Amino acid sequence: GPEGTEITLSFSRPPLPPPLKPVKKVQPPKMAGVGMRLDIKKTTFQGTFCTVHIVGSLNPEGAAFESGLIQDGDELVRVDGRSCSKLDGKQVASLIFGPEGSSITMDMERDTPQQKDQ
Repeated sequence: GPEGTEITLSFSRPPLPPPLKPVKKVQPPKMAGVGMRLDIKKTTFQGTFCTVHIVGSLNPEGAAFESGLIQDGDELVRVDGRSCSKLDGKQVASLIFGPEGSSITMDMERDTPQQKDQ
């Protein structure tokens, strides 16, 4: 059956060059995602409408791919403990998008194929 896996990812960030002179203006942090595209499937579970967020593809330079723990077809269940089943794509995107260098915890589920006896 489906197995739950908890994964903590950090947003990747290129090294910053040293400042040439003191900067008075505070720059907003650069924003980054974890490097995965989600496909959305609307369904009902036990009579309740819900949204399933499935990993459609991974960016080879993103934190999700680099973790080695996430595969195409995995289901994103929770982000930082918040269930994704009632959230639309934009809401989930806002949860997995943040300042470079910050981290989030994503709970994923993977359907494991049943092993056949040989």
